[in-house]
Amino acid sequence: MDHKVTTDYTRLLGNANVKVYVRARPCADGQQAPEDMFERKKETPNNIVIKDTERMQYGNHAFSFDHVYWTDTTQDTLFEQTSKCLVDYALKGINSCCFAYGQTGSGKTFSIFGEPGGEKVGLLSRSIEYLFDMIQRQTSNSKEVTLVVSFLEIYCDRVRDLARAYLKKTGRPSSYQTSSSAEWFLRQQQPQQQQIPRTESATSFSSIPPKAEEDYDYEKANFEIHEDAQGRVFVKDLSMITVSSREEADAIVQCGLKLRSTHETKMNAVSSRSHTVFTIHVFQRVRDSDEVIYGMLNMVDLAGYVFDFSAVLAAQFLTKGTLKFRSERLKKSESDGQRLKEALHINSSLSAVGKVVMSLDPESGYNYIPYRDSKLTRLLQNSIGSFVSGACLPIKFTF
Repeated sequence: MDHKVTTDYTRLLGNANVKVYVRARPCADGQQAPEDMFERKKETPNNIVIKDTERMQYGNHAFSFDHVYWTDTTQDTLFEQTSKCLVDYALKGINSCCFAYGQTGSGKTFSIFGEPGGEKVGLLSRSIEYLFDMIQRQTSNSKEVTLVVSFLEIYCDRVRDLARAYLKKTGRPSSYQTSSSAEWFLRQQQPQQQQIPRTESATSFSSIPPKAEEDYDYEKANFEIHEDAQGRVFVKDLSMITVSSREEADAIVQCGLKLRSTHETKMNAVSSRSHTVFTIHVFQRVRDSDEVIYGMLNMVDLAGYVFDFSAVLAAQFLTKGTLKFRSERLKKSESDGQRLKEALHINSSLSAVGKVVMSLDPESGYNYIPYRDSKLTRLLQNSIGSFVSGACLPIKFTF
């Protein structure tokens, strides 16, 4: 049947600052995606057609995005066409955010973090390398540039500091105390010779001495999110680390990923059960003046979502002890007990992201943008208005 129902996300998201891309993951066995399920033509690179073999009488469903990247797309091509511009924005003093969204096992973590070295390096490492290249080209005797990074995860609505793993491994001090976010920003604007030594890291809004690393209980940690008088949202006591090379940033990532909450399922041997946010702060100070250009880039690897929302309802009942039920979808994912709680928090926060994205559309009719509906959207409030969203699919298990 030729009839096609078209969902145009380029039209739905009327905000020009919001771009939505799709990246298709190749099958694990190297085979091509079944032609009876998907269709993408070279003459329409922005469209993908989903064929429902059980409902052929209703026709196929076509989706339009800013671009559809098929299974042969390289990491380099993806970076050049989606994330490179975000680094340019940061250098111009514009905050931005890159999301990877999709089902567990669809390639989100691979797209963002990739694999160390070679052609499989992810968007984050490529962004940092490009950032240092641009700084080297643009930096002159009249300008100082400082890069400060942080790395955190949100697991079951708890904010935890992934960068502390790197600090512990290298023996660097865990924090530099400031009384507010505003004071920390002012400190970055000072000439480098007046700042703290590079062997220290900075945190925001803390008035008590930091705990020693050996006393830090990562599993029980739950950092607080605050907003300063200037409207900047920040995490209290989060490690902020000054970096001078891509290798240093990569080391922070690799140490942090070892702490990240994961769980093995039938659909993914290492399924991420938390959202991770790697933030790059770029400070450019003009020497002998008060002029400072500040830009921020958030690279976000979202946890894999649960398809069946009845499973989330089941999780709500189960956590209250009033219903012991597992949907077929959750059986498929081997999710029970703590896994159900994870699914509840993951779907809740992803739903909040969806609401924020839709409310950014000037024609959506929203009177306000619901940033406070989740810790994830609250944390990304200062950058979520301009971002790249990548939905990664398909996975072989669903064929």
